[in-house]
Amino acid sequence: DVKLMQLRKRLPLNGETAFADTAAAFTALPADEQTGLERVQLRRRLNEGDEGWLAPLVRTNLRSGIKSLHSPIWASRPRVRPAIEVEGMTMEQSRAFLDRLETHVLQPQFRYDHVHTPGDVTIWNNFMTLHNSPPIKVKITAIDDARLLYRLSCKGEPALSLPRRDNSDWLAA
Repeated sequence: DVKLMQLRKRLPLNGETAFADTAAAFTALPADEQTGLERVQLRRRLNEGDEGWLAPLVRTNLRSGIKSLHSPIWASRPRVRPAIEVEGMTMEQSRAFLDRLETHVLQPQFRYDHVHTPGDVTIWNNFMTLHNSPPIKVKITAIDDARLLYRLSCKGEPALSLPRRDNSDWLAA
């Protein structure tokens, strides 16, 4: 699809990161379509030929109650992971269905491009946000071409006070 490819190729440059709000994209859909999407299950696989597992297309954040489209619908990376299939659809039907949703999510009203500057700290909710950065550069010859990224992921139940009182077995695991 020409429109989808244009949206996919509209990548940020020079240290920017593109973010798409899958909760806002889901909310913008008609109520009857939202209801239908909530019943959709996606089959994901780590390797070709795996049985894989089912994951819901629409997830509800248990803390906020906000529903969002589950980002792996467009996480099929050629030559890295097998394509995601919609349970009950052929691969071709799945691709058309998921491409239509991806086109919806990548619209400008659901997207934000952040231009990073030295010292920035960017925080996003991976549960309901897609993010994409420019392709990794190869043969970097100047510090200005380098991109340094530290990633921090949170684990466990949120705490409303500090210090957290995590179970020692959980911490060891």
